[in-house]
Formats: sequence, C-alpha cells, structure tokens
Amino acid sequence: MKTTVITVAAIKREKERTDIRLYDMALTLIERRARAILAAHANLDEFVMGMGTWIFTKRDSEDDISTVYREYIPAYAMPFTRMMDEFDDLELKVTGESMRFTAGGPVVREWGGTDGLDGEGVAEKYGQAAL
Repeated sequence: MKTTVITVAAIKREKERTDIRLYDMALTLIERRARAILAAHANLDEFVMGMGTWIFTKRDSEDDISTVYREYIPAYAMPFTRMMDEFDDLELKVTGESMRFTAGGPVVREWGGTDGLDGEGVAEKYGQAAL
C-alpha cells in the first residue's frame, strides 16, 4: 500500500487548483445566465462586470440594473443577484474580472480610455508627458 505524503505545500497547491477551477466555473455560469437575461429582455443592452461590481445596462436609459440600488432590481434579475451574492460569500472575487457583452456578442475584456495599453501607451495616445 502506497502512503501519500501530505504537506502544507501540497494542501496549498490543491486549494489553489480548486479555487482556479471554481473561479472559471463561476465565470462560465455568470456569462450563461447574464446572456439568458439579456436575450429575454429587449430593454436591456449589455452586461458589464469589473472593479467589484456588475450591471445590466438598459437601452436608451441611464437607469441601469445594478447592486447600487438593490430595491430597484426587477424580479427577473433577483436570482442572478442572489447567485452573485453567493459567489461573494464563497470569496471567489469574480466581479474583479472585467467582462462586458451583449446577448449575442463576444466577451470584451478590455475597454475604455486605455484600450488595453500600458501607462506609457496611454500617455502617448493622449499626448501626455507621463502618467
């Protein structure tokens, strides 16, 4: 019978592998459910997540669905909200992953003023001496 040596380092490695797998699973589930909500509600434009928060943007409106005003989240988005709360409880930190997409569009991971540029590239793009 072979004896497996258990060490703290081995436990840490296994936890890291498990956390990465759970993180990837959570992102897949978030994308599937967000796309389903977008597809079912024509008034919604896109799903945006990053910097610890998430929103569904509405077409022709600045009144987005977000966690800022939970009392205004429509009933159809509450199961999604509860799922995101559970991911927070598990400390998966998935809302730190930047992603945005429409119901049928690709996942965009970098957007905005920097367009994926580093500090020097941003400075050059906007004609600033340094950032």
